[in-house]
Amino acid sequence: MRYYVVTVAPDVGHQWFSEEPVQDGGTSLDARAFVDCARYDGPPLILKTIQHGRRFPINFGPFDMPVVTVELGERLKTLAGGDLQLVPARIDGVDSVRILNVLTCCNCIDESRTIGTKWTPDDGRPDRVGNYRMIIKLFIDAERTGGSHVLRIHDWQTPLIISEHVSTHLTRRELEGVRLTPVT
Repeated sequence: MRYYVVTVAPDVGHQWFSEEPVQDGGTSLDARAFVDCARYDGPPLILKTIQHGRRFPINFGPFDMPVVTVELGERLKTLAGGDLQLVPARIDGVDSVRILNVLTCCNCIDESRTIGTKWTPDDGRPDRVGNYRMIIKLFIDAERTGGSHVLRIHDWQTPLIISEHVSTHLTRRELEGVRLTPVT
């Protein structure tokens, strides 16, 4: 199976962007909680706009937290099942959206083809030594994904990865504003 990393298309122009999610009552959440492959069990969230612009079916918030339309979220849930969680949110208290919380995290980097740098003891982060510090060109080993259709990578969780199965079942409109780059 082929896989793709999902990123903002370079030609989208001025795109909508939010602050970090906020719970009703004003408690701010770190957006990285939605790229850690961990279930969110809190209340619905509020996303406050900090950059007005075009909103696409898939947008990325702080730390590449994916925000999808309700309709696209339901399609992804149908295609990828337990790989993801849809967290209810409202933009500026009005429009309903979903934060796409990916739950599947695979140790699947193809070390023989991926180009990047790793943390060393000289970097002053002993907890990160041996892990990737930066990846310039990512490749994954599809055999180590367990057949997941939406996933993140263990120890390099920022990229949102989807399978060819998902990409071929989404319409051009649903993929508007994003670029799919092969990683297999």
